[in-house]
Amino acid sequence: MGKKIVKAIELARKHPPVVVRASDPRMQRLRERVEEIRRQTYEFLIDRARELGEVLIEAAALLDSPSHYNRWLKTVGISRPTSHNYRRVARFASEAPGLFQRWRDLGPTKVYQLARLGSKGRASILASEGIRAMTDAQFIALCAPYVEKTRLVTGNMLASGLERKAAGMVTKMNAWQLPEFDDAEVGKRLKTSLLLLSKRARELAARL
Repeated sequence: MGKKIVKAIELARKHPPVVVRASDPRMQRLRERVEEIRRQTYEFLIDRARELGEVLIEAAALLDSPSHYNRWLKTVGISRPTSHNYRRVARFASEAPGLFQRWRDLGPTKVYQLARLGSKGRASILASEGIRAMTDAQFIALCAPYVEKTRLVTGNMLASGLERKAAGMVTKMNAWQLPEFDDAEVGKRLKTSLLLLSKRARELAARL
């Protein structure tokens, strides 16, 4: 056994460690420091989620279909469920900035749940006692009755979506210019596709 180890053992025997209880003021200060670091971490994560949500909302508005948006999400490494959470958080921050600032230290899971609620449900949850001390699972169970169900997609909503897509196609086609080419087959296929597109558009328009 090395001399340093023997010396350390002898020192420990002469000076046994002092037992410190959790109620010791020093331990209380360390506990408060842990809680402060955790709070700062939660606030940082939620602020970043809000910023990402704002970016995703802008991206969804620029793209002409949900499928294009979902494909774009894959290019930035964000899953659809995660994108829903980020976008809800951004809307929560926009709709109720005061509440968002006050409660964003609850942590990601709890704030994601709050962001899924309507204003009345959110107010009921935030009026509950002890929500900070709840586990994530307990908080999810508390919020469950207030989670708003997905809105039913109506015919009017679908028609509005088609109108936006059609307007987008018109804008794109107005910018098209026929290039110079000498391949007759390419020209034939392009003409066929354009005529089919025109025919389908007239058929749909005739049904309105």
